[in-house]
Amino acid sequence: MQSLCEAVGAVYHTRQHNDHAKAGNVNAALPSLNGDLIVILDADHVPTRDFLKNTAGFFLADPGCAMVQTPHSFINPDPVEKNLNIFHDSPAEAELFQRYIQAGLDSWDASFFVGSAAVIRRSLLQEIGGIQTETLTEDVETAMKLHSLGYRSVFLDRSQVLGLQPETVTSLISQRVRWAQGAIQILQMKNPLFAKGLSIAQRLTYITSFSYWLFPYARMINMLAPSMFLLFGVMIYNATIDQYLIYGAPYFLATWIYSDFVYGQVRWPLTSDVYEMVQTPLAAIMLFSTLLRPGKRPFNVTPKGEQLDHDFISSAAKVQSVFFGIILLSLVIGIWRWYVHPGERPQLVFTLLWELLNFIIITATMVVMLERRQHRENYRVPAPAGMKVDLELLNGSVLRLPALDLSMGGVGFSRNAWPAGAGQLASVIRAVHLVDEERSIRSDAIPVKSIDGIGDRFGVQFAYVDQQQLQIVVRFLYGHSNQVTALLAARRRRLGFLAAYAYFLVKTGAGLWYWGRFLYQRGRESYLLRNLRQRRRYDMGKAVRRSRRYL
Repeated sequence: MQSLCEAVGAVYHTRQHNDHAKAGNVNAALPSLNGDLIVILDADHVPTRDFLKNTAGFFLADPGCAMVQTPHSFINPDPVEKNLNIFHDSPAEAELFQRYIQAGLDSWDASFFVGSAAVIRRSLLQEIGGIQTETLTEDVETAMKLHSLGYRSVFLDRSQVLGLQPETVTSLISQRVRWAQGAIQILQMKNPLFAKGLSIAQRLTYITSFSYWLFPYARMINMLAPSMFLLFGVMIYNATIDQYLIYGAPYFLATWIYSDFVYGQVRWPLTSDVYEMVQTPLAAIMLFSTLLRPGKRPFNVTPKGEQLDHDFISSAAKVQSVFFGIILLSLVIGIWRWYVHPGERPQLVFTLLWELLNFIIITATMVVMLERRQHRENYRVPAPAGMKVDLELLNGSVLRLPALDLSMGGVGFSRNAWPAGAGQLASVIRAVHLVDEERSIRSDAIPVKSIDGIGDRFGVQFAYVDQQQLQIVVRFLYGHSNQVTALLAARRRRLGFLAAYAYFLVKTGAGLWYWGRFLYQRGRESYLLRNLRQRRRYDMGKAVRRSRRYL
């Protein structure tokens, strides 16, 4: 890293200890900086080339502007998206916060720093003593401090940074628990309701943003309340069917309609429920300890770029299986009570429907608990519009084909686009040129290392010779924010209420089939291994008996 910094003219700054993690690193470097603005990026975040062009102007227009925050966008699936196989055909989970909540906060001058993909005015950051370090969410704490002094923030709703999400369930939970603990620390140690300098709107928005992270307790009540009636007869909803149809059903229907109308393009039914349930059991325990002792806690960096070479069951599955068992048992007992106690049917109608919805949520959560293997080192993204690939053939001719996708490791194109009579792919391609027809850009030749194909797609793997060739691919992959915007827009679409539920049920069903195959294969491997061990013991015993006979 130090050699790379020297090569590109950057200053490599280090220190003897790692106190306060990233916040401490930034604060240690502050005295040696002299620029007006500071760009803060996580190690796994890559900005587009027009990042500063799109953000710096806000500071020129407003001397009181302390910070410009841009959305976080991701190139890889998180464990929920990967294990449920919903990454490519459903909206990104972060879109609701990045596109709607932050934009709403910005209208009240309350959008906050989220740790990366942001530009901060150096003089104002130094005025407050650097990045704040009293809580685990040092980014939000810093934004609240700047807001309390009357400085303003801007949220620019334009995705200009691509990063990595956690690859495993435990990594995801670790990341979200840290965010939740930091939010609770701020509520207890620096309560926005009583912080000096904040406007009423800022106090309310900060309180609602932080209090959201108490959701594990609401989620546990929501998941277990129907079981209290179905298993123990504890009345949780004392109403007749007519009363529910008059009062309850319209409320839920209005909620679904409103949610779909406001943010249906980026959040479908059941998505939030599954994400919350994945986190709830372990987060509830950690949050309780934070509520009791909100003081200093260690900052654990979220693992990124993990490679999973085999399927395995997450360690978080144990506690989720308890919830699954309780809800499944409740449904069975509820059906039994429907026939044995007909007088309870008005209450059973509501609780059984509620429990059925909980069963769908917990089943999808159990699907997520089976970690699917992930071999890919470089994640593919759909090729930008207008991008082509010039294939340089061994006979000297050049064949131009539309690119399907691109990664740091190679480029993909359609087998159907390969003309008949051009020869075998693997034997005639020598090098590739990346072409952007919209901007009239054609790269130098990049040698080909290997070619592979699956179905109708062929992939060419790059064999980089020097750093310049690597930079060429980076420019095509992260060249312009329009590419990132198009990548996210391709996943946004509105899906009707019933269609969204059907989509989730299909994905959950496919996940259960994957679970079944996994358990069958593991059971078969265990059976074969047990037989092999028994055979070895038998052969060893037979050999011992034979040797004794000779002796």
